[in-house]
Amino acid sequence: MNLTTKSHRQRGHIAEGNAGLLSLIGLVVVISTIWYLGGEKQAPFVELYQSIEEVAASSTKTINLQLPQAGTLVVDLDAKSGPRLKTSLTRRGAQTGTLQVIEQFTADQVSDYRRSARLDRGDYSLNLVNSSPAREKLGAKVRISVRLRPRRRVVRLRRGFALGNGVNAKPVVANGALFRAQG
Repeated sequence: MNLTTKSHRQRGHIAEGNAGLLSLIGLVVVISTIWYLGGEKQAPFVELYQSIEEVAASSTKTINLQLPQAGTLVVDLDAKSGPRLKTSLTRRGAQTGTLQVIEQFTADQVSDYRRSARLDRGDYSLNLVNSSPAREKLGAKVRISVRLRPRRRVVRLRRGFALGNGVNAKPVVANGALFRAQG
């Protein structure tokens, strides 16, 4: 004899439907958590240098930069008035003492310039060359902005999950021109 009534069977069917829905919600939550923890989070930019500089005719302007940690260096130049400039970024080799030119930042005859590349920590020099003849007295006025986005440190957890510990870099003024990150 079957003691199960129609309403009992319907409640069982509803419970099975809710179990499937709850399983689906649980799966979505787990996948979302893994995606959030393992996703790329970008650290904030640290302003290393920002100024308007005058580069006289037939001269070179060198801006020394200290990268306090590895990351993506972004250089923006805007030379709307005056002649176009040649630019390069150099680094002195630690062991050899030779000058290393960072090719991603080398350009000829630019007035608008934006370059970025991942670099290691260390001392760099941004060189601006105005090659117009001195007799023409054509100085170039250029707005310079140099920013660093530090590399995000990642802590590896079990089963391939990654958790970023965030970089709280704050710019600090040193001698009115050079900024260093502390974090």
